[in-house]
Amino acid sequence: MVLSYGVNKLHFSTYRSWLERPLGKSSVALLGFSLFSMLSKKETEERVEDIISRADILYNDYMIDALYDYLNERLAISRNAEILWRLARVVYEKAKSLTATDDQQRMYATAMEYLKEALESGVESSAVHKWYAILLNSCSETAGQEAQLKAALKVREHLDKALELNPNDATTWHILGVWYFTFADLPWYKRRLAKLLYPSLPVTTYQDALECFEKAESISPEFYSQNLLMIGTVFLRLNRPDLAKRYFTKAMHMVVVTADDRKTFLEAEKQLKNLN
Repeated sequence: MVLSYGVNKLHFSTYRSWLERPLGKSSVALLGFSLFSMLSKKETEERVEDIISRADILYNDYMIDALYDYLNERLAISRNAEILWRLARVVYEKAKSLTATDDQQRMYATAMEYLKEALESGVESSAVHKWYAILLNSCSETAGQEAQLKAALKVREHLDKALELNPNDATTWHILGVWYFTFADLPWYKRRLAKLLYPSLPVTTYQDALECFEKAESISPEFYSQNLLMIGTVFLRLNRPDLAKRYFTKAMHMVVVTADDRKTFLEAEKQLKNLN
């Protein structure tokens, strides 16, 4: 930019004579270093973009093991927040395929470290906050009730921040719906205990959850079989079996790719049998 600005301001003959002046050793070294720095920075930026693009292709094809290896190798190139949250996401996916709780929790903890690093970078990213909320919830699954409640408040903070940064993310709306549903579905005595321990916990209803799930569908129709299942489940709680049946049927007809998809299919099938 400076060089271009200079060319516009200098008379051509003056500019030509300036170019023809011999450079000293220090000037040559400085120029070489400057050009190298500029090229290196551009090359790194292009690499980061390429890494993100390649990672998203692998994730969309659900090539989890290949994606995990690919992103781990690329950390040596950049620890960019966009790479870190994608690595946390694939570690989470790998953890879900494990059967031993201790092994799962170790992988969740690893994913959380990547997300903490991404948060500490100061980058304002909706995806970082969304995945931080997801992993925080997963990490608290084996904790006691009080610790889970404390984590739930932090989960809500990060979901709110994720939606502030990107209000059109269907997955975040789905997770917020699950958050509302979980509290609405607690027995009355557990809700009362939760309110005593944490008075700031909001009162939640099935309607709150339904609105979030429906918002997710309005943004991206049938993007996730679990969202359809949850809508059906809420309608069942609201004593609307006709609508519940409709959404359980939709969930069953979704393509099964992931372990979550398989669980959703089986649960929807079970609910339909009960309704019939």
